[in-house]
Amino acid sequence: MRKLFVMLLLIIMLPLQAMAEDPIGEPEVLPAPSAPTGLIASNVTQDSIDLSWHDNPTEEEVLNYTIYMDGIYLTSQSQTTHTVNDLEPDTEYQFYVSAANVSGEGQASNVINVTTRALNEPPYNLTTTSIDNTSISITWEGFAPSYEIFMGEGGTFGSIIKTSGEAYTITDLQSDQQYSIYVVALYEDGDSEPSSMLNVTTGTLAAPYNLRVINIGSTSVVFNWYGSAPTYEIYFDDEAEGTLIGTTNENTYTITGLETEEQYSIFLVSSYEYGDSEPSSTLNVTTGAMSVPTSVEGIVTASFPYIRMLTPFLIIAFAIGATFLIIERLPEIVGRRRYW
Repeated sequence: MRKLFVMLLLIIMLPLQAMAEDPIGEPEVLPAPSAPTGLIASNVTQDSIDLSWHDNPTEEEVLNYTIYMDGIYLTSQSQTTHTVNDLEPDTEYQFYVSAANVSGEGQASNVINVTTRALNEPPYNLTTTSIDNTSISITWEGFAPSYEIFMGEGGTFGSIIKTSGEAYTITDLQSDQQYSIYVVALYEDGDSEPSSMLNVTTGTLAAPYNLRVINIGSTSVVFNWYGSAPTYEIYFDDEAEGTLIGTTNENTYTITGLETEEQYSIFLVSSYEYGDSEPSSTLNVTTGAMSVPTSVEGIVTASFPYIRMLTPFLIIAFAIGATFLIIERLPEIVGRRRYW
């Protein structure tokens, strides 16, 4: 009986000893996750800040991220973006983030310091988005419920418009003119100081250039030029200070019906939807003399239409002459036949 008891005890103890020597069943211990990277702030207002950072490597099993503000726990979440609200205006805050898994919290991310916007802050980042000959488009940033735009030239400023947006296009301006622009933020408890000044010069309506003659005849002139206007007006530069000849949307034009051996002065104007350019340089041309043939071939060529037109009359005249000649010589011809 005693031997049986010892054998049963050995059977029970041997597996326990084997498990103690080779603990296969123990779970693997995961290391804490690495520190999040790329923490930045954006969309900073008077009372809120947007935070964002990069995901941890995919092989790290992150359960959540913990956000700290001024070294104090703020919140935990699984997303990599967060908006911090209920902040004080014109106040500096410090933020960092850490990641956590089943093994605990890892190291902290980079630390950033962010200052909220001040109350009644002026508009900022005033800039142009497009400029043409008669308009200027501007944008700015700010947090006011509305804004007032001021514009001036020569040191005198006036209000253009009040708007609730943060972009506006100023129209009906003069070409090639400098304008100064600033914006004021309008708050319920008062107006802000003016934004920075923006100095802008409108574009120039480009005149045609490089006028040149292609061909000159005795009564016509063909010329071309360079330019990109939708339409051009052609003028004679005369005592009337410009007589309109015609218009074209091409860059080549032919003037006909001119006097021979006469000098003409021509200039062009680029015509746009919002105005005309300054005149181009003047093109001076002299028409040629009426051409006269000087060779036999030229004379024949020039006379051929007239000869062809007179041929029927020449044939009739020749027939009449031949008839009179026969009648006049008929007695003589008959007498000779009698003599024979």
